[in-house]
Amino acid sequence: MNLFDYGFVVTSAAAQFFGGSSMKSYCGTTIFCLIAGDCIVIGADSMAGSKNCPIDSMTKLRPIHNCIIACEGLGALYKMETGVIYYRADEWMAKVEQNFQFATDARTIASLIEATHPFVDIFKVERQAYSLYEYQKGKGYLAEFLVVSIVAERFSVVTVRASVDGMNWKIVFKTTVHLDRPSPINSFLHHEVGRIGEIKKAFSGNGDTYEDMLVRTDGSFGRLLGGEKVGLDELRNIARSVIALEAKANPETVGPPFSIATLQHGKPVVVMSYSK
Repeated sequence: MNLFDYGFVVTSAAAQFFGGSSMKSYCGTTIFCLIAGDCIVIGADSMAGSKNCPIDSMTKLRPIHNCIIACEGLGALYKMETGVIYYRADEWMAKVEQNFQFATDARTIASLIEATHPFVDIFKVERQAYSLYEYQKGKGYLAEFLVVSIVAERFSVVTVRASVDGMNWKIVFKTTVHLDRPSPINSFLHHEVGRIGEIKKAFSGNGDTYEDMLVRTDGSFGRLLGGEKVGLDELRNIARSVIALEAKANPETVGPPFSIATLQHGKPVVVMSYSK
């Protein structure tokens, strides 16, 4: 049995090589979430690609009423010889949206991810199971979903990480609640997954990366870190700018267009796309 019959499009933090296969997966993801004042701003890059797969880009975040879901990690599984695609994260997130006709919350979506994610059925096929296991060796897990919501002015940030339990040979999920309370007052919170090295440098408050952020945001990033209130457009620009920094540092794994979504209580989600 050839364990490398299947290819991957990844929205993960590292390029992967699979044994003697000629397939190379390029894509990395940066997902950044900023909670400040009365809103949540979440951004993601869109680069996705692999030598033998026609997928060049992938929408990695999707609004669901008063929630937003974003995916980092393995974004697609396909048959290398035929190009038949067995799983695409963007298409699956669209199906998740169809389960909710009305407003919901991050915890409910997280529970649905655990109950219905295709990795469970994919893993039942032996060749596919071994392919997922080989992918995880390079990353440590398969995929991570970031879900945010605002319900009755209660802000929630939840992640769901999918991985292969090698001991019991099954797919397992770990849900972590990072925030579940009213909006922070006179402060901000942020959470990020994937390629986040430059983001950490920027939020240190000093150094070249921090200075670069000040220039990119006309100083609003410094005001945010200093405890000052910044406007919604400035928050969007901060989210776009930190992802752009990751793309600049990792041009083969993170790239435009950058999707920036804004969530506010009682208002529809606004998604904007930036080419740089």
